[in-house]
This record gives sequence, structure tokens and C-alpha cells, in this order.
Amino acid sequence: MAVSEGQAAMVALPSGLLDMFTEQLGRDDARTAEKIGFAYPAAEGAVSAWAPNVAGTWYVPRTGDAERESTALAFIQWATEEGYQDFVDESGTFPVLAGAEPPAGGYTGVREELRAAYEDSTALAFNSNLSGFNSEFANYLTGLLSGSETPESVANRSQTVFEQAARAAGLPGWE
Repeated sequence: MAVSEGQAAMVALPSGLLDMFTEQLGRDDARTAEKIGFAYPAAEGAVSAWAPNVAGTWYVPRTGDAERESTALAFIQWATEEGYQDFVDESGTFPVLAGAEPPAGGYTGVREELRAAYEDSTALAFNSNLSGFNSEFANYLTGLLSGSETPESVANRSQTVFEQAARAAGLPGWE
């Protein structure tokens, strides 16, 4: 809220958090567009890195309960296939999965800026090739830079998450 109240000049706002920000501003897209804008984190030209986030990286946990696992998988399949268009339409976000169309109402405010950035000038973030790893690594580096983590603790935590993600992805040698 510091940005919307004029108490901070900027904040790193991954596009996946735009809905949360808009929610805090009373679900008012116009107010969100008035209070925040989108900037590229690049010294030269318009380049934005993107990566799957918690809204786009889902796992089916192995619980030993076949019915629960099957239900979780069925939900993920629905949410990324036939239910995905409903999500796009209701949220007003731009579709990133094949087969989905832009929302019927078009894009508003910051969402249009994000859509343009994604369409015109994106680069896959360095840590996006392994689902799950990307959701943790930036946090570990932030901890290292702030002094709340040591290089050794970051290495150990990163290795654990990397191994878990590699096993979940079924990569050879990590079964």
C-alpha cells in the first residue's frame, strides 16, 4: 500500500500479484491504473523477464491417497484447459496458454501494459526451466543480499528445492 499512498517511489511487483494489489484498492482497476504503472527492469530498451509463478506452477502431491491425487490432477487439468478461458474472462488477464482468447472486455490499465510487455519484449527468466525452483530461488537471493541468509544456507536450501523440483518434474537421474 505504500506505493498507492505515495509513501514509496517504487516496489517490485511481479505481475502475478496485480490481482492482490487491485483487491487492496477496492477491486478498482481504474484506481490501480491511477496509482501504479509498469516499468521494465532494464538499463537499455524494453526487456522484461517472466517466469511461472504460484498461479501457474501446480503440483499434485503424492499422498498415497489415490482418490485425492486423482481429484487434484483433475482440477489442474480443468483449470488449465476448459476452465482457463473462464479465468481469463473473469480476471481480465492476458492468456498465456494455447487456445485461450483475450478477455471479452479487453484489457484495462496496468494489465494492458503487462500484456504489451509480454507480447513485445519478454525473456524467460533464468530460473524458469525447472518448475518450483523459480518460486524459491529469488527469495533465497534476497535473503543473501539482506544478510538474513549465508551463502552456505542459500546453497543448501537451493539444493533441496532443486532436488525436489527435479524429482517432481521426472527429470532423469532424480527419480
